[in-house]
Amino acid sequence: MFSEKHKGSRLCPTVYLAGPMAGCPDPNTWRREFKIWAHGFIRCIDPIHDMSEKPMGIEPKGIVVRDHMHATKCDLLYVNFDRATKVSIGTMFEMAWAYHCHIPIVVLCRLSTSFPPVKNDNDHPMTRGCATFWCVTETEAHLAVSLVLRDYLP
Repeated sequence: MFSEKHKGSRLCPTVYLAGPMAGCPDPNTWRREFKIWAHGFIRCIDPIHDMSEKPMGIEPKGIVVRDHMHATKCDLLYVNFDRATKVSIGTMFEMAWAYHCHIPIVVLCRLSTSFPPVKNDNDHPMTRGCATFWCVTETEAHLAVSLVLRDYLP
């Protein structure tokens, strides 16, 4: 968690933006929107933005090493399961790593508005059990992030 020595300093807390990439219509949209909301007071780590750099030159191992480092060193893991069409194995790993390190996890998983309701396969007792906050609206998720990081925000 964000070190006490940073409390009151100008350093920003770090939030890792986790969520499905494959099977999502546009996995960049919510990340861009979160960065706009967080601009100036939260440092965002975006794994999609980092994909262009080919981590350590070794695709699978490099991605795992990089994502593990970010998920276990961030101050908060923000998970967006909104619009997910299938289970995100990478996000499950990131949640487990963060949970193991006692890093707060805020999950956004909207309720289905279709009839009959479409179940989001990422909504599972294990993911709910790992989440510090399980939110159904973006406003609620942003409030949860602010609550967790309140001592470090302006």
